[in-house]
Parts: sequence; structure tokens; C-alpha cells
Amino acid sequence: GDTNYLFLLAVFRDITTDAAPYLAVGMDTNRVSGSGEKWFGGIADAQMDTEAWREYELVLNSNKGGYFGTGAGQWNWTEAATRSISTTYDAIEARYAWTEFKVTLPVTLRFTAITARHNGSGNTQDLYQCNALDAINTVTDNTWVDVQDSVANYYFDVNFNANGRVN
Repeated sequence: GDTNYLFLLAVFRDITTDAAPYLAVGMDTNRVSGSGEKWFGGIADAQMDTEAWREYELVLNSNKGGYFGTGAGQWNWTEAATRSISTTYDAIEARYAWTEFKVTLPVTLRFTAITARHNGSGNTQDLYQCNALDAINTVTDNTWVDVQDSVANYYFDVNFNANGRVN
């Protein structure tokens, strides 16, 4: 990031059409266990670990670029991201203004990320039990080992300095 924006870049293995990917990133701004919303939006049928319930959920797909928030039970949608999906580079990138999230730099944020198939109308494609097709995790097997209970258990903290850069 920088002093004005949080930047996201997600690299995929093979994006064949920009209509397919759905990226959801839970952002826990206070890092207090059990505070915030535990469910991912977009009818994902997936939750975040109790230690990482979100204040905001950043969502990127071909229909949406914004966030759900703030806190528990908050499903208000705000279109707020400048975004691009590239089939050439197999990537999704986005820019969000820090002011959207009411955080002051420097700050440490906790993230939980999942991907799903986009259903074409802004939500995830309904699959079975949990719609997460992949997640950032430490599982050596496939993602289903982590999310079969509908909970993405892995989260990570990122420290941003006063200039918005990652420490």
C-alpha cells in the first residue's frame, strides 16, 4: 500500500475467463477474538476462524469490487474498489482507499482469504456445503481438508507502517 490506498494482488493458476473468479478477503481490523462477523458473504457458506472474524470483507469479481462491513451482522455493500481481472497474467488486483476502513496507519490487520467460482451475478456458485474452492492455508493436502467444516481456519497478520507499506 501507500498512505492513501491498500493494494491487493491475487495470483491464480489459470484464469480462463474474467467472469469465473470470486475472491473474498476477511479483514479483521481490531484482532479481538470473537468480535465482528464470522460468515463470508456472497452466499459462500464459509466462516472465518473465531480469532479472525471480520470487520470488513473485501470482495472482487467481474460484477463487484468493494466490501461488506462493518462488524457482526453487517451485510451492507459498498462499491469501493478499483479492480482488474487479467486472464493474461492470471491475476486479480485492486485498490481500496484506507479511509473506507476507518483505520489509522500504522496498523496491523488480520486477513482470511478464500476463492470461489463466481455465479455471474455477484455471488459464489453454489457447490456443496461450503463454496470455497481454495483458501490461503497451511494444509498440505487439498483445500477441502481445511474448509469441509465450512470454516477457513487459517489467517495471517500484516503490519503496515505509517507510509502504508508492509513491514
